[in-house]
Amino acid sequence: MGWADLGTDGSTIYIYFDEGKTDDALALLAMVGLNMLVQLLLVYLQNRKNSELINARECGLVVTNLKPAVDGIRVIRGMESNGPIDYFSEMTVTKVSELGCEAIPGAVYQLKVYLKNDNKTTFPLISISMSMLSNVYAVFLMFYDPYVL
Repeated sequence: MGWADLGTDGSTIYIYFDEGKTDDALALLAMVGLNMLVQLLLVYLQNRKNSELINARECGLVVTNLKPAVDGIRVIRGMESNGPIDYFSEMTVTKVSELGCEAIPGAVYQLKVYLKNDNKTTFPLISISMSMLSNVYAVFLMFYDPYVL
């Protein structure tokens, strides 16, 4: 879900630049960049006592958008973190960062741009839908308790 959302956001940024909506493209790019910076800061704080190789690996996971998958695997396997917070908390903070910095504001902003635009095409709706689905999925994962069922 994260890759699809990131891909449609990237394509939307490209389309905005192509259509001359530079301010809109930069605003959406800033949201994606802010999310990445917050996640990189979290990775630094979580791994500052580890080796540079581990820090580089963890930063690479953020930049390639593989961190949510790796965090999920770590949580499922019950792995122990050697940072100040456990992997479940790290995964939750990462998701909250994604929702607060990029996913929710990005979806709302893309919807605003779409409604302002006279030339209504299908792709922005796909991107907005992907962002909304990603948001719902992330919130569900954060609050779902498998032991309740």
